[in-house]
Amino acid sequence: MSSLLLPYNRRSYDEGGMHDVFQRVDKCAGELRSAVYPLPRVDERGRSECPFKDELYDKAEGWSDELKRQIDQLRDHREGARRAMQRCEQAERNRHRDQLQRIDAKIDQAVGALKDAATDVAGRCALSTRIGL
Repeated sequence: MSSLLLPYNRRSYDEGGMHDVFQRVDKCAGELRSAVYPLPRVDERGRSECPFKDELYDKAEGWSDELKRQIDQLRDHREGARRAMQRCEQAERNRHRDQLQRIDAKIDQAVGALKDAATDVAGRCALSTRIGL
């Protein structure tokens, strides 16, 4: 995705900096995978043959914690996006409701004009038959 994003106009398509968040999530996930792969076996009492197991597990835990923070940030962005979408949907519904009201008013106006014309024609027809036309 990064090859499609141009830094000079990023604000026009990446409101909220989601590209940076996505990149950070990808980095954290990759680092976590890399940190978990070499973890040594540990027995039920927490002992291992590896003398630096604590450093390895601390590193993996650190990336895990960072990835969890990034997930929380994504969830916040998701909720914000949902709220924005609901506002847009409401605005769209209002726009369509207003359009329907204008159409209904125009139909009423046209029906009124048609009735007025029919009344005028009927009046003239009655008048013309009375005067012998």
